[in-house]
Formats: sequence, structure tokens, C-alpha cells
Amino acid sequence: MRWLPLALLLASTPVGASPITPVRLTGKLDGTTARISARYALTVEANAWEGPLTELELPRDGLVTGGSVSLAGVTHELGLFGADAASAKFQALAADPVKPGAKSTAVLIESGDGITRISVASARGGTLLVDLEIAVPTCYVREARYLAVPTTWKQIAGTTRPVTSDVELAAACGLPTDERVWTGFANKDVAKLPSGARVAVSGARTDLGDQTIARVEVTLANVLADIPGDLATALVIDNSRSLATDERTAQREIVAAYLKGAPASRVQVVAFARHAKPLLSQWTVAASGAPAIEQRLTRMVAENGSNVDAGLAEAGTWLRKIGGTRRVVLITDEHMAARLQATPAEVLQRLLPPGTLLHVVVPSAMPGLHERDDNGKLAPLAAITKGIRMLIGSAESTAALDVSRLLRPTSLDELALTAPGWSALAAHERGLTCESGGSLLQGGACTWWGQGARGSTPSITVEGKIWGTAFKRVVTPSRAHATDLVRELSLHPVLPSELRDVADAEARAVNAKWSLYAAWGGPGTYETRGGAGFSGEICSCDAPGGFGRGSHTGHGAPTPPAQVDLRTQLAAQLATCNLGNERVAVDVELTFAEIVDVHVRATQPRHAQCVAEVVWESAPQIAHLRPFQIMSFVAGG
Repeated sequence: MRWLPLALLLASTPVGASPITPVRLTGKLDGTTARISARYALTVEANAWEGPLTELELPRDGLVTGGSVSLAGVTHELGLFGADAASAKFQALAADPVKPGAKSTAVLIESGDGITRISVASARGGTLLVDLEIAVPTCYVREARYLAVPTTWKQIAGTTRPVTSDVELAAACGLPTDERVWTGFANKDVAKLPSGARVAVSGARTDLGDQTIARVEVTLANVLADIPGDLATALVIDNSRSLATDERTAQREIVAAYLKGAPASRVQVVAFARHAKPLLSQWTVAASGAPAIEQRLTRMVAENGSNVDAGLAEAGTWLRKIGGTRRVVLITDEHMAARLQATPAEVLQRLLPPGTLLHVVVPSAMPGLHERDDNGKLAPLAAITKGIRMLIGSAESTAALDVSRLLRPTSLDELALTAPGWSALAAHERGLTCESGGSLLQGGACTWWGQGARGSTPSITVEGKIWGTAFKRVVTPSRAHATDLVRELSLHPVLPSELRDVADAEARAVNAKWSLYAAWGGPGTYETRGGAGFSGEICSCDAPGGFGRGSHTGHGAPTPPAQVDLRTQLAAQLATCNLGNERVAVDVELTFAEIVDVHVRATQPRHAQCVAEVVWESAPQIAHLRPFQIMSFVAGG
């Protein structure tokens, strides 16, 4: 049974006051989780036990995972207790009649209805310092991982305010509701990958009830690939009469934008109709040749014939005269003679030097159109060279034309995730979902959630295209960040109800199942005087909106077992080691809930190795958390 929570009596905090703001903040990024250290300073009165309920300011989706409290220069660690047990301990400090003797000081941090609150019973007055560790899941945008923090928070050391627009952040991360602002940690790891494939695929998994839940994230650097320093491009343009005026305008703008996008590269321009001819007398640096190219394109008179093969042959002649990275940008409306439409892509490719990458661009009369379309007549030619086919229109009046997608890959296209034997879990509202067949732009990330039978190991394949090159990564999600994943799952808005209670219990953070509590001092108790925050005779067991989940009789915060049987907890995993009759002795060294060392004694080395791996990969439930303890058991036998 849980009582209404005791409130915090602050000399400087009246009833209904705003949430308490930290006086000191530091943070760091650990995988996809931000770990924030926040200090709150509270003024408490001596012999005070009741008063207004006080809320702590936290980031959106932030969970308090641990901490300490200090009063009069003495520090005490906050321990994690079942929410009902912690509440009962705090309630027991008050009695009517009062038990004589020196009183205990106690601090209780608990959560309900999405609000984290702090209550204090203080035997002496002064400044109470509360140092809390807060775990916050983040979202990725442009090589930074962001979280939404209260607007009153000062800058967290090591973070930066967003350099991207609020619109972009909202699309990628959701809206920072409830008076919160974005702040982020730089995350440059993916930018260090080789040019052309700056894509990171990471995964985490954890067992939850009878299910294993996995989360996979695909992350792209701000610059997926660099423009080669030795780039040489033959721009092959359609000068046939089939092009409409607006399409010819778009063609000139595409050429100009390409030259501007790679000013130091080398270019040649070939115009074709019935015949093909170069517009420049030699290979020319793009920036210096741009004025002459624009002038000659403007003066050209359209002719009959759309002999794409003639244009490619002329481009091939020029490309064979030069070294470096060779490319062709073929701009055409694809209105060709039947013989050309029937010509295999392999035949047209042979007109170019081996290794030449070719893009096909269809100029459009629609301003602002800019999309990949691999279904046109010349799409097979682009594909066989690892290039792409694009539809591009003139620039809109509000922005200059950007054709950087022709200069370097800027997206992972035709994205697909496959996980045999697994089913997709409903998407989280925070962040983009990896949609099958979609495109992920550079600087962005998408997430896939899946579930399978408990203990299963998913092998998830991520595929797509970078320009015309196939991309494939296979990832086996790791348990290294299983606790962080469980905490994120406990915040998942559409997590199936049968898994939510399990996630809350295994999150081991301040939530409906767990509270932080510390007490020290004498055996005396406080007088119950009623007041705004507490009455010792009021129970919230069945109160709607009350703290915790009192109405779930028998399903509240788990009471840790008196004895911890690691062999029983790990039985399913140990069975995979096929130990037979061999008795394998195991000593597990723990710091609180963390396994820090494993010692295995077995006759057969393979048995020892398998058991060690099982224990290292586990997250057993520990009854009494201590800074140091060793637990032993015997497997097999």
C-alpha cells in the first residue's frame, strides 16, 4: 500500500512554486544516451517533515538513475528501492504519538504521472545539495545528438545549442514541448568513415518479458562523400529541337549550378543533336570556363536529331585524353530514335572509358523539381555505370539551384531492413522511422524497432543504394547498452501493455516501480500535523491519478528476493552451453548491479568459455546492491 507522498518543506519554496532548477549541470554522450549530472540546492528547515510537493526540472524523457545528497558537509548515497518500499520507509519517519529521540533525515525521490518529485524530512536546517544522474535518450541531426531540456536550464558543459533549424529538428526528433529547448552533443564518429560510405549502422537489444527487443539506428554524416579532387566531367547536353524552351532554360541552369558546385574541377561540354561537337577547345577549370560556357549555351540554335550515342562517343574521346576521376552528366529529354531506344546499355557504356560514372538528367519545365527517378529510358545506362537518373527543373525564385546530388552522393536511397523471424515494433514518436523503399538524407538518422522470442539473436540486414552502388550492412544488436534500451522502452508511448510493467521494473530508474531513498540519523519520529501535502490516514491505493500504480494489486514495484539464485536466473542461457554432468563453478564480482569480473572453473575450456560469455552478457536481478560483492553458483552437474 502506498500513501500519498510526503512533501518537501522549503523555507524559500512556497506551495505551487515552479519546478526546481539545477544550479550546476555537466553532461556527456554515451552511445545514444546523454548522461547528465545535475545539482539542485534546496533550503530546508530544522525539524521539518511536511510541506508543499516539489517537482524537479528534468529533460524530456529524462530518467533519474542515481545520485547522492549532502547536508552540513556530509554526503549520503541515494539507494534504489521499490517505490512502495521507499514510500513506506519515508512514511515511517512520522508517528502519532511521536517517538522520542534524535530524528532521522531522509530524502525521497519518486515519480508519478510523468513528474519526478522530491520529499525531505530534515532533522536540521541548512542547504541540502541533491546531485542526480539523469539518463536521456537522444536523436541525431547533422553530427550532433540532441535532447530537449527546460528553457530555464543553463548551458550544459560540453553541449551546443542547435546549429540547424527548429523545423529540421522537429522533423527528426519531434517537438520540444512543455517549454523546452534543444541542446546537443557533437557526434562526429560517422564523419570519420571513408568517403562515399559515411554510414553507421548500430544496434542494441535486451530481453523484456518473453520477448527480445532490438533497436537499430542508421546514421549518415553531414557529408556522405567528398567531391574528388581530380574530378573531370564531360557535360553532354541535348541540343535537339524536341526540348521545350523551359527545358532548355533548366538545362543551362543545371550546367551553371554544376560548374559552381565544383569550381576547381575540370570540365568539357559536348552538345549533340544529329552530330556532336565540343564547346571548349580543351579541358578547362570549371570556375574559369563558366562565363564562356554560359555564352555558348545561350547562343546555340536547336537542331534535328537526338543522337545520344554521338554525344557519348565525343565525350569518350575527350575523357580518354585525361586522367583522374572521370564522369559524364548526360542532360537530355530522352526523346530518341527507335534504334537508340533498342540499343542495350552495355553498348552505350562501351563508348566511354572503363570506370566512367554517368548520370542522366532530364530537364523539367516544372520549377523546383529535384528528384531521383530510376525508371526512364536511359536509367539502365546510368545504373550500369553506378550513376543515377534525375529529374531537375529550374530554380524557384526563393533559392538558387543546387545540383550537389550530381557531384557527390547525398542520400541513402531505396532503404530496406530485413530481420528474418522478427516483427517490427510500433515506431517511437521521437525520431524518423526507417521506411522501406525510402531515402535517408545525409546528416540524418532513422530508427527501426523489432521484437522476437526471448533469447533470440537478430541478424538485421540494412540495404540501399548510394548513387548506383549497392549498400549492405549486417548488424547483430549488442547487449552492451541493454539497460539504456530498457529505459528508452519504458518511455515508448505504444509499448504493448504486457511489456510496459516489465520495462518499468527492469529500467532501474525513478519511475512508477522504483524510487531513490536515503536516510540517516536517530530513531526519533516527526509529529504528523497534516497540512497541504500529507495526511497520515489517506491512502492513494485506488485514487485515480495517484502516485504510482496502487490499483495494480500484486503488480507494483518488485520486492527483491531475500536470496539471489543466479543459476536459476540464467538457466535458459546456461542450457545452451551443454554442460552435461560437468559441474562448473562460477564466481561473479559485482559493483552494485554491474558485473565487473567473472571467474569460471571447469575441466573443459569450451565449457568455461561458454559459461563466462553467458554471465558477461546477462543482467541479473540483485536483491541488495552493494559497492562490492561476490556471488557464486555452480552450473551443470
